[in-house]
Amino acid sequence: MYPYAIDHFYQKLGINIIFGSKVDQQASKIFLPFDLYENLKNTTYRGKPLVTESKTLFNANRTRPGFSFLDSIYSLIGILLLFIIFKSEKITLFFFGVLGFLGLFFIWAGLYSFHEELLWNYNVFLFNPLYLFLIYFIVKNNLKWIKITSILCLGFLVIYLLYMLNKVHLPIVLPIVVTSVFLLVKVSQKKNLLPR
Repeated sequence: MYPYAIDHFYQKLGINIIFGSKVDQQASKIFLPFDLYENLKNTTYRGKPLVTESKTLFNANRTRPGFSFLDSIYSLIGILLLFIIFKSEKITLFFFGVLGFLGLFFIWAGLYSFHEELLWNYNVFLFNPLYLFLIYFIVKNNLKWIKITSILCLGFLVIYLLYMLNKVHLPIVLPIVVTSVFLLVKVSQKKNLLPR
């Protein structure tokens, strides 16, 4: 689907994080109109072409929207830099909360959806529900469990990165990975996080 999402960064990001491992495999069913068209042109039956001629009934004059800062990886990096620059623990908790709830959503969608594409979503290692436990331990100022949970989350991020090494969408999610690692290391090294 990448050719259809050129210059639409957030569409590519959304497609890549919500779908599981099934969409990374070679497609066995054709569902995009241009792919179907190309396959029908090259299909034969009993030695004869299935399609002998094609006619264009409507030719849309589509123009590419071009580069937009707001719909680019640069805007995502800018937003994520705010989480790193601001020293507020509440902003860090918000970041972990978003990741944790997205992870819960991916697990729920994978278990209860009839769409096979949502099954076995490895992005749950990046958007990890353990972040919700980490938030709880940070609020309770439980330094022991903050460190344990942070190390677990970092371990899942390492597994995620190793799995993603041969994926085309690694550069798209890399800013989220880097921000998560930075904030996890920062949180795990704090001596006292929130005033009691």
